[in-house]
Amino acid sequence: MRRAEPVLQDMPFLVLESITSRLDFKSRSSLRKCSPSLQQAVDQTEMHLGCLSFVFTGCSAELKYREHGSKTEKRIEYRQIGIDVLEKRGAKEYWVERARYWKVFLGDLKCILKNPKLKIDVFSVYTSGIGSAMDELSVKKSFLSHLHSFFKSLNHRLDCQYFEVQNVKLQKDAMFFLPFLKPGSVRYIGIVGRVEVLPHRKINMDRVVRTEQWKQAVHANIIGLLCSIPTRNYLHFETFSAQFESISMESVKEMIKHGISSNNIQVMCLACPIIDVTAINTLVGPSSNPARNREHIRMYERTDASTDFKFLFHGGAIAFDGQKKALGEEEEQYDKPPI
Repeated sequence: MRRAEPVLQDMPFLVLESITSRLDFKSRSSLRKCSPSLQQAVDQTEMHLGCLSFVFTGCSAELKYREHGSKTEKRIEYRQIGIDVLEKRGAKEYWVERARYWKVFLGDLKCILKNPKLKIDVFSVYTSGIGSAMDELSVKKSFLSHLHSFFKSLNHRLDCQYFEVQNVKLQKDAMFFLPFLKPGSVRYIGIVGRVEVLPHRKINMDRVVRTEQWKQAVHANIIGLLCSIPTRNYLHFETFSAQFESISMESVKEMIKHGISSNNIQVMCLACPIIDVTAINTLVGPSSNPARNREHIRMYERTDASTDFKFLFHGGAIAFDGQKKALGEEEEQYDKPPI
């Protein structure tokens, strides 16, 4: 079967080498001293980054960046001193030390993002490891509160083409960042979520799909959905991928029907816990719409619910981790993108 035409050939995700710089907080090193290549951002002059991401976990924080046209990613790590040493000093000093590192990390992040002349190809956010102890001490709340206040104080919106937020509570954390991105510049939106809600509560995308950033993007990859997205909110995409934790078969069939009839969608990929093979094959068969062939729509069944996988766009085709089989076809082997 012929693959769909490439639609994301220029997606800048290649990383060949990682250079780590560790900050010496005792000497209060500045961002400029630690990372000379970020001096343009520090000096508020025009700068183009191929990639900028920040990682915030319960134990550390990182800034990762790559200059436009470069294949080398650089990483600045912000870590507290050894846990065993901190535990001996007592819980109070343990949290004071963590908060100090996070404060420096937040200051450096602000220093870069406040540059109105900054352009970013890929802007990625990853949060993880937020435990109950942190919530009790309001560390996370304080960090996010300061970050949100900073974004609201900006006189410009971030200029980026590809935006992805990972390991989040879907709607809440996505809405934290989306409004601060420049509408019209964002071509790809990726939301990789974790499900941390009671079974009777459904995470939806109501607020996300109403943003100008979502409406003007042309590629989307959403993982961790508990219900379908209204038809009118995804038919404008050229490439649309969604992984559902829970969804009815009727909703799946409805999404496929509209995907087939869409004049925009080139590649549509859905992953669901259970799939009615016969019903789907009938829907996407050649007789359903002679004007459109079925190769632009793929369905995969999650045979192992415990397997965490993520769809990756590469050259317009869908590459993936984990074992999935296209319905009604022989199993194909896809090349994974060089990440």
